[in-house]
Amino acid sequence: MIQGREVGKHKATQRGEILRVTDITGAHQYGYGDNSGKSILCMNEQGVHMMDTRVGGREDSIVSGKTYKSKVDLTCVRTTTSGFIVTGAADGAIRLYTKVGQRAKTLFPGNGTPIKALDISLDEEWILATTAKQLIVLSTRGKDNVDKNGFKSYGLGQDRHTSRILKLTMEDQYRIGINQIDFRPATFNLMPQEGGEQVYICSGSGQYVILWNFKRVKRGETAYKLHKTSDHLVGAQFMAGTGTVGFATAGTVSTLQQHK
Repeated sequence: MIQGREVGKHKATQRGEILRVTDITGAHQYGYGDNSGKSILCMNEQGVHMMDTRVGGREDSIVSGKTYKSKVDLTCVRTTTSGFIVTGAADGAIRLYTKVGQRAKTLFPGNGTPIKALDISLDEEWILATTAKQLIVLSTRGKDNVDKNGFKSYGLGQDRHTSRILKLTMEDQYRIGINQIDFRPATFNLMPQEGGEQVYICSGSGQYVILWNFKRVKRGETAYKLHKTSDHLVGAQFMAGTGTVGFATAGTVSTLQQHK
């Protein structure tokens, strides 16, 4: 059981109205930046907003944001270490922003499958998106012009790399008896030690933790390793600064040491 003390309660208010919130994240990935956790990026189906937790009373806590007039059905949001923003949507679209309140600089069109979760590499060059049946790895750099950055200036436009798709083979699904794939939110290994690299991707489905070598994925390889757990997997992710995977089932929390 996680024990703690609630130290604050904040309402997302805009023009005197309470804003519906469906996902939140820090203003900078892993706490980078100097806002000391005072700013929170929050979103709902129609927009992304920055909330200042220091604001109270009758003042609006939403200090900036963008609300789409057309239906976009945003599902999740994450930030980079520099504070750039990535959103996923119910139609599978992924949008890249320089900052809150601006139009998206780059749009990766969706295929109709909802984005469940997002992660971003520490160097801000790769996006990892989770859907129910597959993971999608996207480069934020230009295909023909590597100096192009999907978060800045005019974005990537049509100069986009082909997405890398990670999924289980039909043979493995049959062999291990997973009839219905439902990937848990995928992550890169977190905050490597100084001078280190992010070299793994972790997700899971059913009773299995699934690991990909990120270096090989960037080369176009899609091989993976499977580790069977004792019960249905609730979630799995890398422990900070290591290649060790922490994973939880309905009744236990365990670790798995991954080797290159």
